[in-house]
Amino acid sequence: MRKYESLQRPLRVYSFGVGGDSSFEAEMLNRSSSAEVWGFDDSVDGWGLDLAAGFPNRTHFFKAAVAGYDFFDESDKTEFLSIRSIMAKLGHDYVDIVKMDIEGDEFPTIESFFKDFERGEKYEGKEVPVGQLVIEIHVPDKGPRITQFAEWWERLERSGMRPAMSEANYLAVTVGDGKPCCVEYTWINTKDSRSALWTQKERF
Repeated sequence: MRKYESLQRPLRVYSFGVGGDSSFEAEMLNRSSSAEVWGFDDSVDGWGLDLAAGFPNRTHFFKAAVAGYDFFDESDKTEFLSIRSIMAKLGHDYVDIVKMDIEGDEFPTIESFFKDFERGEKYEGKEVPVGQLVIEIHVPDKGPRITQFAEWWERLERSGMRPAMSEANYLAVTVGDGKPCCVEYTWINTKDSRSALWTQKERF
């Protein structure tokens, strides 16, 4: 975080799945004067109490959802956008931090985005334009199977992502049905030449 705090250029943060808790976003904005946050969530109308009245010039909220591909759900009038489409709409070619808590949809969403950088795909050989991923991984009741999860994980690793931190979320155990369901993971992009976390000489 220290390197983000001293960053001279704008620090871009995407937050997918805001809910009622904006403490992560508030912490980033408080500690880095160059941070700017874009939030997406179709289930709420705005930021949580942590950001209710703060940083109006550095926060942008959209009542929309992220997904593996673009579509519009007529049943509840919700727009779903891929990460690639969101970046294009906002005119961004790079995002420093992507924070995601989307109740199991992280699997198809991330898979679709990273697949473009595989061999034979559209962006083969190019760097994934994300410096860091902060994702709450949800274990669905019916899948994915361990082989599918391994493929998902290995796709991230092939793109240069490496897990740097993990923390089990025991909320479901203590106040829910007693079954652990979630783990929070942070990945760092080790192939990222634009990362604020290291210089060219410090890259892996």
